[in-house]
Amino acid sequence: MYYAGSMAEGRAEDFVTELHSLGEMREWVAAQPPGVLACVNVSTRSDSCCIKVYPAVVALAKNFRGVVNFARIVADESEVAAEVFREFQVREVPSFLFFRGGKEVHRFATSSRADLLGQVLQATGGP
Repeated sequence: MYYAGSMAEGRAEDFVTELHSLGEMREWVAAQPPGVLACVNVSTRSDSCCIKVYPAVVALAKNFRGVVNFARIVADESEVAAEVFREFQVREVPSFLFFRGGKEVHRFATSSRADLLGQVLQATGGP
């Protein structure tokens, strides 16, 4: 069960790294271990689609830990939004940017939990 950042197993931040700037995002992506897929969820706190899909992000982060590491950058702050949207050409939220070895390898935008799972499996080469 997930509510406002809290879960039965801890807090969402225990599984999904919160990023606050483009610089933090770049550092986090670069710091991921070799062979681990990094997924950055670009979202807002006010968009209903972002709110709807975030519990699935947390669940995937918990279950795929060490295979896919997840982070979220909340683009409600205009400076952060402008930098991230421009740098990564993000056109809609929630967007998911996948990186391997520091390079973007996959991206998509969805608020569907099932589509998110499918995209994570596709990006990892899963079933």
